[in-house]
Formats: sequence, C-alpha cells, structure tokens
Amino acid sequence: MRHIVGGCLGAPPAELRWKAGAHGKPELVGEWTGVHANLSHSGGRCLIAVSRERAVGADIQRLVPGLDVGAMARRYFPEPEAREVVEAADRADGFARLWARKEAVTKAFGGRLTQVLPLFTAPQAVVDVAGERCRVVDVDVPAGFRAAIALVGAEPFTVEVDEWLP
Repeated sequence: MRHIVGGCLGAPPAELRWKAGAHGKPELVGEWTGVHANLSHSGGRCLIAVSRERAVGADIQRLVPGLDVGAMARRYFPEPEAREVVEAADRADGFARLWARKEAVTKAFGGRLTQVLPLFTAPQAVVDVAGERCRVVDVDVPAGFRAAIALVGAEPFTVEVDEWLP
C-alpha cells in the first residue's frame, strides 16, 4: 500500500504516516497527504483503492465453498437481498458480491458494518448511511473472488484496475 499511495503522491513510501480516524479507519497525516486510500485482503489477494477527492472504501471477498451463506444472508441482509442469495444458482457468489458492497460502503464513510448490513446495496447504488451518501460499484477481480469500491458522495465515478507485483 505504501508503494501505491507513495506513487500517487510522489512520496517516498517509507515517509507515509497514518493515524486511526473515526471508528479506526486509517488516514494519511503529516507531510504526505492529499489522497484517500483503503485496503482489503482475502484469500491471498489484496485490493487497494485510492481516490484524490473523496473518501474511499474497498472490499474483496474470497468465495468460501461450504459456507452456509443462505443462513448468513437471512440473518444479516434485507429480506429481498437474502432471497436473492438463497435463490441464486451460485449462492456463494451472490453472498460474496453483496457482502463486498456492504463492507466497501462501511469503510468509505468509516462507520460500523451493523449500520450498512440492513441497507440495499445494488451495483451503482447510492446508499444513505447515517446522513452520509456513498456510491458503490462492483470491481472485476479474478475468479473465486468478488470486490467492490465505494466513494463518499452520490456522484458517479469510474474505477481503473491495475495489478501490482512487488
């Protein structure tokens, strides 16, 4: 993350400093600021989102075979989303896609997941959480994973995907 954010800022990666902000969300502080960044990892993959203008949240989820996603969806999601997961041909895929959206929104505004779980999070949706509006989009990732990016604010945005290898 230091290399990617440092590259965006023209900063030496070792000189970047973060502090815990609201609800523990890391924020850049010190000499090198000017972008919002967020990190997620799952199953050996990492997703990093960077935005110059708006607070950002990122989430990547590995599909977990054998996980009772129907029960989890019924417990945590609004009834129409839970039904969508339960009735899907690939339940794990449907669950991971919705969960990634909800996590990305939560991380974008630095709130709590319990605030977002009951909200509808369709792709390209604008979600209102405690007076904060976020837009969430799905991101193309390798097979076996689902991911989403959310930015605070209702304005549409585009996602550019690059793969980084150290």
